[in-house]
Amino acid sequence: MMKILHKSWLWILVAAVIIVPIVYFIAHWPDQAFRDSALGNWFATVLGVIVGIPIALEINRRQQLAQDKRMSKGREDEELIRKNKILTLVKKELEFNRDILGNRQPQKARAARFEITLNGSNVAVNGLKDELWNSFSDGGELQWIKDLDLLDAISTAYYQIRIVMRLEGRYLKALDFSSSSVHTSDLARENIQKDLNKMYPEASDAIRKAIDAIAT
Repeated sequence: MMKILHKSWLWILVAAVIIVPIVYFIAHWPDQAFRDSALGNWFATVLGVIVGIPIALEINRRQQLAQDKRMSKGREDEELIRKNKILTLVKKELEFNRDILGNRQPQKARAARFEITLNGSNVAVNGLKDELWNSFSDGGELQWIKDLDLLDAISTAYYQIRIVMRLEGRYLKALDFSSSSVHTSDLARENIQKDLNKMYPEASDAIRKAIDAIAT
């Protein structure tokens, strides 16, 4: 009941706001001075609407464009910051792998092949890394890198790194004589060594190209 009364009073107030000016206008219409003043005000109002609305719309359009530009610039800055952080970390990981592979290479130019050595032992303790790249790939962070050629160079480097990692893993397993004869183990290591001799320079070259691409 109270809601109905409230709505009724609201409609009465709206009607009064509309009707009172109309009644006042009609009652004073015979007065020449009132008509001249009313028509002058009406013309000024119409002119103001005709001129003012387009100006207001243009101002609003310009403000919206400026706001969109600021938002777009903010997004671009954020993307650039994220991209630079990702590439900095990837570059550091690639440089680590580059140095590791450099230590795998023969110390003398006359050496016939690469060796996996550490302090005279043929056990590779310092392994290659791809944790950061895997993390960025799985986490969708690579979306911030828009340069497809750059992504291709980095992906190729890590592809070569993973091949070397698998071969070195197989090489270390071949050192375990518990499940095979010494002859078989030596033969397996020899075959894997041949593959590594081929992959080390290829992986090193791919890493170098990726680092150069990041630097540019």
